[in-house]
Amino acid sequence: MSFTNLLLSVALIWAALYALRAAYLRRTHHGSTTTNSYLPLHPLASGNRSTTSNTFPGHFSSDFLSKSQLTLSGLRLVVSTHAWNEAHDRLSGYLLRRRNRRLLNALKVVYNLGVLAAACGMVLACGGVLWVLWGFVSRAVASDARTGGRLYRRFMPAEEALVEVREEAKEGFGVKLIIPGVTVPLSDLPFIIISVFASQAFHEFGHALAAALDAIPMLSCGASFTVLIPTAFVSLSTSLYRGLSALPKARIVSAGAFHNLLMWGVLVFLRTAGIASLATALFYQDVRSEGRLVVYVDQASPLAGFLRPGVTLVKQLDDTELSTKDDDVWMNYLDSRPAINPSRGWCIPKAQLKGTDCCQDDTRATNSTSSEKCFYEFAFPSILFADTRIGAGCTDPVPVLSDASARRCYVASSHCHPDEACLAPDVSGLLRLTVQTGDESKVLLWNGPRAEVKEQVRVGRWRPRLGTFPTLGMLEAHTRLWSYLEMASLSLYFLNLLPLPYLDGMELVRCLMQSRGVRDVEGQGV
Repeated sequence: MSFTNLLLSVALIWAALYALRAAYLRRTHHGSTTTNSYLPLHPLASGNRSTTSNTFPGHFSSDFLSKSQLTLSGLRLVVSTHAWNEAHDRLSGYLLRRRNRRLLNALKVVYNLGVLAAACGMVLACGGVLWVLWGFVSRAVASDARTGGRLYRRFMPAEEALVEVREEAKEGFGVKLIIPGVTVPLSDLPFIIISVFASQAFHEFGHALAAALDAIPMLSCGASFTVLIPTAFVSLSTSLYRGLSALPKARIVSAGAFHNLLMWGVLVFLRTAGIASLATALFYQDVRSEGRLVVYVDQASPLAGFLRPGVTLVKQLDDTELSTKDDDVWMNYLDSRPAINPSRGWCIPKAQLKGTDCCQDDTRATNSTSSEKCFYEFAFPSILFADTRIGAGCTDPVPVLSDASARRCYVASSHCHPDEACLAPDVSGLLRLTVQTGDESKVLLWNGPRAEVKEQVRVGRWRPRLGTFPTLGMLEAHTRLWSYLEMASLSLYFLNLLPLPYLDGMELVRCLMQSRGVRDVEGQGV
């Protein structure tokens, strides 16, 4: 998936929604009275609702449609319903019965613990924000001190700039930023949207359940979609909520974040206990001791003709072995910069070198598409981060780097023949993939940004035991969705507890102030 395809898909979705609304309004204005009319208009719960050109009700079932409403305005679609208000009222009545008092008290104790968990989460969230800000400021100051306040690079290649963005987002001082198309593949966007929406829905369910403990009625619930980002919401009676004391208010406010914390805990427990991967172990084989299995290749990619999903194993990226239990080795390597001073080189006949013209900086910039690359030797002792390369000559890198049987050498102590030199190529734009398909091993040479490989190829640790059944797509979707559900639930727990307007953290601060005898301030409600 590319950004162009994503934008086109979003545009088509919204065009279809507006075409649907236009067709409905046109049919309504023509006075259609048939019972099966397209998107029939129904009044909401109490009284008649004045219709506008932007509003029409939803249609899921005979009862649900009469209590639901869809509102389309700009690039925002809101679906609201009070079809579940009666169920919420029945739950409140059930809990308030005398014979159910023990259950009610037990639930209140649990959600009181949720208040404590929310207070701790608020402190951690605020501390985390301050830590990240301090890290960025200190890094900026240190960078300015190193460069003397001058811009030491006027131009930066697009690939290097993107690598810098990835590295900063990945490090993030303990916070990993999820940016589709930058830090994670753009194809992960549907999983991110589903995970965030599921976490939000469970968050709002927490508010509704905690409100039922104190007989606070639910007015409506629903979801909104802005461009392509979904959010869930629950609307409670503000007047009755404000009449509560501090502790019941805090229970309702913190219940959403508490549910997110519980959701994250359950997901992590199921994963670490192996329950979530039990079916996986029955139908799939772990191949991490051999490398990484190709599970997807973009058919438009030049690699599509060489990598077979479900069959091909990637053994190495350059000289980095993929036969490790580190699940992030693939992504980490493709997000990293090419090493300036590699430890290993190739024994290349000196007669094969054709001058040093391609080793000049201006020549490399103007002849970036040339078939020849500069091969370097190194001055010693080598400094870890210093560029100690000395251009030795130019030659076509493909026959050298794609030969799996080529003799390798260590640049610090060459073991090449006298008529050979231990050299390493200019690695900018070059990536070697050592792959195995069946019994055949080969080295593929990629010339281009590493980011394109990460976007066009996905790898995994599981290989189907029964041929291609179950499909790798099912396993991949399950694994990625589970991972994003964990991430989204924990992220929403901390994010919603920040003491900022329109977030639960601000209302929780008001509740804590009220509990300390500070006069209550007019709030936003839940």
